[in-house]
Amino acid sequence: MSIFNKRQSTGKHYGPLRLTLRVLYNVNDITDPNVYIRVGNHTHRWAEKKLFIYDDTLQHKSVNESDGVRYCLFVDILRPSPVPRVLGAILAAVRVTMTPFRAVFYGHWTFIR
Repeated sequence: MSIFNKRQSTGKHYGPLRLTLRVLYNVNDITDPNVYIRVGNHTHRWAEKKLFIYDDTLQHKSVNESDGVRYCLFVDILRPSPVPRVLGAILAAVRVTMTPFRAVFYGHWTFIR
């Protein structure tokens, strides 16, 4: 779950792996057009549609320039592939290897436990 407080945005960034696609579902109702995610040259406004699926390796930026909080569920799913078990095994190995280095990618995030 990603929670963006009012007037909060990320910088431009991208994910390091092409193994998955990112599924975003905005949980709360958004009416302000200034709450969106920009991926490459495409801007997805949460007021128009709650679901968005994209390639996390493309440069993207999440923006909440409203006076409300945005609650967004995000899930990574394996890309369609003729060898899904191989991709799953690679992803499991990456997860185990990268867990100690999460602070590099998520150092500025606050995690809710």
